[in-house]
Amino acid sequence: MRLGKALATGVAEEQSAPREEELRLPEELTAEAVKLEVSAPEEVPVAR
Repeated sequence: MRLGKALATGVAEEQSAPREEELRLPEELTAEAVKLEVSAPEEVPVAR
């Protein structure tokens, strides 16, 4: 809805700045990705 309003009126709403706890360092994201990779099974059965 915001995009449609911005296109129609030519005015976009400002986005608020992310909070400190929402910001994550690339190292933290990489560590999470590795944990998820390790916990995922190698093969997933195919649904038929």
